[in-house]
Amino acid sequence: MEAVADGETALSRLRTDPPAIALIDLTLPGMSRLELCRSIRVENDLPVMIVSAREDTLTVVAALDAGADDYVTKPFVFEELAARIRALLRRN
Repeated sequence: MEAVADGETALSRLRTDPPAIALIDLTLPGMSRLELCRSIRVENDLPVMIVSAREDTLTVVAALDAGADDYVTKPFVFEELAARIRALLRRN
């Protein structure tokens, strides 16, 4: 697992060394997180999971419409997050 500091770096890394899954925090600095999600979806078919403290329906729907495969709100239980990641990886 590798963490990056902003959306532009994330896209660059995805192009050169794509991971098995993208886990995006909606508080990531730089480009719009939803734009990052859309860009990932256009360029790559890897699973995308959004992690955010925001749990309002409009934000969740916007993230899913932008191409996210799942959305997890903070705080979360690590075992649940791990199970959701395993489920997404099974689909690929």
